[in-house]
Amino acid sequence: MTVNNGVTVTIGPDDYIEVLNSVTTLGTGIGRGKIVIASSGNLVQRCDEKPELAYIEHLKTTGLKRKWDYEYWGTPIDENMFSTKPSPFDLGYWRQSGPGGGWRTLTSGDMSVGKGFILRVSNLPPWNVGAGGTTSWQINGTANNGIVTVPVSQEDYATNPTNYNNGALLANPYPCSVDGYKFLTDPSNSNLEGSLFFWTSATQYPGTGAYQDPDYAVWNLTGSTTPANGLTPDGKIPSGQGFFVRVMTNGTAVFKNYMRATDKNTMFYRKSKDVVDRYWINITDGVRLNSQILIGYLEDATNDYDRMFDAHRMGETSIELYSLLGKEKLSINGRVPFDSSDEVPLGIKQVATTPQVLTITLSNKEGIFNDGTPIYLYDKFLNTYHNLQESSYTFTASTLEDNERFKLVYINQSLKSNDFENTNAIAYIKNRKLTISSNSTISKVTIFDISGRTVAAFNNNATSNKFISDFNYSNGIYIAKIVLENGKVISQKIMN
Repeated sequence: MTVNNGVTVTIGPDDYIEVLNSVTTLGTGIGRGKIVIASSGNLVQRCDEKPELAYIEHLKTTGLKRKWDYEYWGTPIDENMFSTKPSPFDLGYWRQSGPGGGWRTLTSGDMSVGKGFILRVSNLPPWNVGAGGTTSWQINGTANNGIVTVPVSQEDYATNPTNYNNGALLANPYPCSVDGYKFLTDPSNSNLEGSLFFWTSATQYPGTGAYQDPDYAVWNLTGSTTPANGLTPDGKIPSGQGFFVRVMTNGTAVFKNYMRATDKNTMFYRKSKDVVDRYWINITDGVRLNSQILIGYLEDATNDYDRMFDAHRMGETSIELYSLLGKEKLSINGRVPFDSSDEVPLGIKQVATTPQVLTITLSNKEGIFNDGTPIYLYDKFLNTYHNLQESSYTFTASTLEDNERFKLVYINQSLKSNDFENTNAIAYIKNRKLTISSNSTISKVTIFDISGRTVAAFNNNATSNKFISDFNYSNGIYIAKIVLENGKVISQKIMN
């Protein structure tokens, strides 16, 4: 594709141009050929070997920012952007990873393709009033193209994976979005954890103290955690966007043209449209602090640590909720397909040295959990089961770190009577399959419609605690009468 001298090609919002080979703009100065790209537009090249010959003018606009919020950036052009940064930004930093790492003051010499940096919004109007304002950066120069390799290092990942110095601050190097799945699954990047961390500025900074690590939204194949402002990553990395990955072994992070995408080039993260069996749990102090975890049940996950399905927390903060997998503290926990006997240990960490009142809440749910499958928070200290599907759970935390008190379960061992809220069996219908699981052997299952008419009857010849059968009946509410080997009869309301 060649853009002649005096010709302007415009790529509008959410639009794209995709070119197999080279892109060349002719001429110099004011009347040169150029490609003008809207903030959410995409210029996509596919051939890694073609030279960088395209002059672009790419206007990137942020979401709403308040005073002292940080925005994470990267450079989609070959030229140095330092002198053109917008005036609302006052302080800037880049991150050195590996031994002795930390935040370093940003200079023009610290900007390089594929590396991220952060800029702080100053205390000026409209950013210091109400919800704040947006900021635009006019990025003009030669569009990056081809393979981009960035050195990355870690300090002590094997023994302390959540150490900040094991995280590399990278950035999308292209004037289009990048598919995070392709980036993380490329063999060249197998030295990286399979999760992306995006800063959202969800918690308004009060002017003193530390910024809150739960403001990092995390994405991997299990799904995304969502900070308090509801911004949710969907696996696409916008142009000019900086992000963290955690480094497992020293090496490089590599970007390639096949990873480039033609859509979702926006700083505004979107709700995922993929519906799987998963749910999100929040913990909050009810004032300012918030932490979220995601528990998901997926076909390709295991109950061991999975690089692409599990995610550690980004770092330590004033309050943390995490699920425990051995010694691993996870913000995202991908597990094998759902079984009601599963148990997920939880841990809580806080910096308060005095007892603190905290609340655990079910903030979102999908799949079978959206159909009402109970999610019990078992409090070992009080020996109580609380169904988070019905209400939040408020308690007093008296220790700095507690990895023994709570776990998530799906069977309430304290219930003695049969009712629709379950005793020791779970029944649900998904994709025209009836699935029933119990902590006892299932002998027989009878299905009734809401009028009491028998729809189907099954004998569980497998003599196991799990029963699966086709369910090709009309949509509606049904009753599953489950007879266990020990003689107990349980009734479950299910929806098709």
